[in-house]
Amino acid sequence: ILCDEASIPCADYVCLKKGQPQPTFAQIQERIPLPWIVKPCNAGSSYGVHFVEDEDGFAAACEDAFFYDGRGKILVEKAIDGFEIGCAVMGNEVVETGSVDEIEIESAFFDFEGKYAMKGAEIHCPARLDEELFEKARLLAKDAYRAMGCTGLARVDMFVTGGDIVLNELNTIPGFTATSRYPTMMQEAGLGFSDLIDRLIALAMERQVSAC
Repeated sequence: ILCDEASIPCADYVCLKKGQPQPTFAQIQERIPLPWIVKPCNAGSSYGVHFVEDEDGFAAACEDAFFYDGRGKILVEKAIDGFEIGCAVMGNEVVETGSVDEIEIESAFFDFEGKYAMKGAEIHCPARLDEELFEKARLLAKDAYRAMGCTGLARVDMFVTGGDIVLNELNTIPGFTATSRYPTMMQEAGLGFSDLIDRLIALAMERQVSAC
């Protein structure tokens, strides 16, 4: 909702809330053409995420997504026909971006095995985009970060579909080993892992001082 108000392109979606009347499969299909991604609003590592092509398995996908969501809300989103990219973003009042990476996958989405075992998946950093699209991705990531009121750090995930970029989601606690995507994108932009840690600590202290 916030990103839509900020004119940031997002996938069409319906939010389902546990314990409240739910639209039927046919009613959702009237609004959003198949295929869909069903996923928790509050989770990570692709737990509870499902690719839905027809009514078979839709109810089970929703049940599993609700299981992994901690607040009783899930999304039914239009599956974007494209490939996923990400951008590392950092800052409080002053916001900067790292490089952009690209995820090449064999499955319908970047699932748990792809993320942690790199099964059927490969990450390219920097992303294989032309200069104009690369900069467009960095700008959209920065705009989404600001629209959501983020501070410190976040990894902004997006989809490239044709010559357009669509926001997927923001990860406010991204993977953070020395070889994870966020540090790798910052390293590609010239900020090494140790210096990155120092910068993030300084940003946290800056927020603490401003809160006093």
